[in-house]
Amino acid sequence: MAFVQVVRRSMCPEEYTDLRFNWLKRYIYQDKFEITDLRARDARQISESEYEDSPEGFRPLHKGDIYYTPDGTVFFEGQVTVPEFLRGRELWLSLWTAAEVIVKVNGRYAGGLDPNRDRLLLPPCNGNWDLKIEMEGYNRSKPDDERNPDSMKLRGCRQEFQGLYLATIRHGVLDLFYDLQLLLDVAKSQYFNEDYRKFLNRELSLALNKIDFDLMREKTDPDTGLLCLDAEEETAFADQVAAARKYIEDVIYANDDYKGTGDVAVVGHSHLDLAYYWRRIHTVHKNARTVLIQMRLMDQYPEFKYTHTQAYTYELLEILRPRTHNHRRVSQQEHCGERCCSAPVFLERSTYIRFVRMENTFVCPPPYRLRPLAFWGRAEGLRRV
Repeated sequence: MAFVQVVRRSMCPEEYTDLRFNWLKRYIYQDKFEITDLRARDARQISESEYEDSPEGFRPLHKGDIYYTPDGTVFFEGQVTVPEFLRGRELWLSLWTAAEVIVKVNGRYAGGLDPNRDRLLLPPCNGNWDLKIEMEGYNRSKPDDERNPDSMKLRGCRQEFQGLYLATIRHGVLDLFYDLQLLLDVAKSQYFNEDYRKFLNRELSLALNKIDFDLMREKTDPDTGLLCLDAEEETAFADQVAAARKYIEDVIYANDDYKGTGDVAVVGHSHLDLAYYWRRIHTVHKNARTVLIQMRLMDQYPEFKYTHTQAYTYELLEILRPRTHNHRRVSQQEHCGERCCSAPVFLERSTYIRFVRMENTFVCPPPYRLRPLAFWGRAEGLRRV
């Protein structure tokens, strides 16, 4: 009798948990409204603050169009009036892109978008429902992943425009998504106790059982990927998500059987390489986007800490992007009877900061005493300073 290889066609529990996790990610967005009045202009950066524009000028930009070039810059302009059904709600700007984008709304910097961030929180409209959107995007010369030809139109040097949207999100789903993302990473890591990983895989599956994914699939619009729920169904879905989060809190986070042996300091940090898959002249743009994203996070989360340990890029930002630089803020707090400045280390123009990287120290004059909470060195981890 010939040998016949048997291939298992069913999923193991861990695979089913991953599948439901990816389904849940789709449901973070509650509503989307496409911005169709968009124009784009190609350019090539020839110095830190100088661009060579395409002779074609601005052209209409529609979903599905190809845009960007290797090491290319694209300037965007757009207009949108917030529709009635989104007015008075927390609004986000959503754009899936593999490029790195600085965003201004009605003349003010709103933040940044990049491959790790497909949305940014918009400032309150305060009754002004007409939004003017300006963006500057840079696309590196080499994509992160060249192995999959099918994804090159999304992640390569020439990309397919996926559309720009006003959006609202479900915060409960987003919170659950972050919890699951963290715990699933732990469950798949070889650096954690095997018993704890089995415990996580089992309990995360039970937590997701609180959500009726069969009904969610039936209610998913095949064209937009959004859930089409009435008010009663939306409330029921929110209750299911809350039940899953409560299960994780009560059964996983509150569990004392797998206590750790120490504390971990988690601090946002940027030490941008001056040249990697980009040229040195592009570093200013990349640094401006990084800083804007972190400052908007501090606006949302006052307790958020951030360190910036690349003096050269900071100085270039002040010289070449003064309008971006002037959006920095000083975060002060009382510590040991002194006024100190926590990260981020963006102080007033009159305050001089010297970064001494080899000694891991920061020097600034009174009345501020800089107190970095953590420093990222060559070692693979954070250590307290």
